[in-house]
Amino acid sequence: MLAFASPAIDPTVEEEYLKFDFGPGLGVGVSITGATITCRVVAGSDPAPASRVLSSPAFITSPSTGAPSAAVLVLVGKMLAAVVYQFQCLAACSDTQVLSVRLQLPCAQPPGQ
Repeated sequence: MLAFASPAIDPTVEEEYLKFDFGPGLGVGVSITGATITCRVVAGSDPAPASRVLSSPAFITSPSTGAPSAAVLVLVGKMLAAVVYQFQCLAACSDTQVLSVRLQLPCAQPPGQ
């Protein structure tokens, strides 16, 4: 699944949490047991996109279903201006599924540049 995150992030000041919601794809009683976050560039140039992931993934309640440990939260930031990033979360689940969600996050050109 591919989705767009919030409006463009400002590279000069912003860090923000991305939420990957797996709730709609999980059965009753199924939870996330592990997650891996990757980052790649889809437009622009960044020699180190992996460094934009600033925290380890945390398992949280799904905002869409209310199921516990059915979503993943990760802090991202220190982006480069005029780059569009794609973050992918691979989630290992208690029922042996491995699910994937991708979010695209554009990084705005700071004002006056």
